[in-house]
Amino acid sequence: MSMKLARLLFFAGLFVLFFGGQASNFVKPMATGLNSPTMEKESSTKVGENLYIKYCLQCHQKDGSGVPNMFPPVMKSDWVTGDKDKLINVLLKGLVGDIEVNGDQYSQVMPKQNNLTDDEIALILTYIRQNFGNEAGPVLPADVAMVRSKSITR
Repeated sequence: MSMKLARLLFFAGLFVLFFGGQASNFVKPMATGLNSPTMEKESSTKVGENLYIKYCLQCHQKDGSGVPNMFPPVMKSDWVTGDKDKLINVLLKGLVGDIEVNGDQYSQVMPKQNNLTDDEIALILTYIRQNFGNEAGPVLPADVAMVRSKSITR
């Protein structure tokens, strides 16, 4: 490892230590020479899972089953696997009112998460759309940016 790369990794580690987060969020696999698509996908999946745990788990549970009669499941849900723009909009604007998910009614408030970055929302939604028995395509940061730009009232 070159001295320059070692110094960069050292300071990245200090940054993470003082400002929180995980080194994988800041030090890309490419910096260590491990830049395979599989490695990047695994890293993205882990970051998406960590964000899900931080922002979604309390209501939607570790296994994505939700809380009966309170918070809807994200597992095997057409809300999750359907129109990704609609799903992005739910995170950006929140949701109030009655909805039906997998044949059950829910009426709790989903708080808006528009404080999250486009990357964070894309990682969370991709994680949800590709786990919990769901098999849907990824959500890209550009998808989130497009929906967010439409959500801005002028």
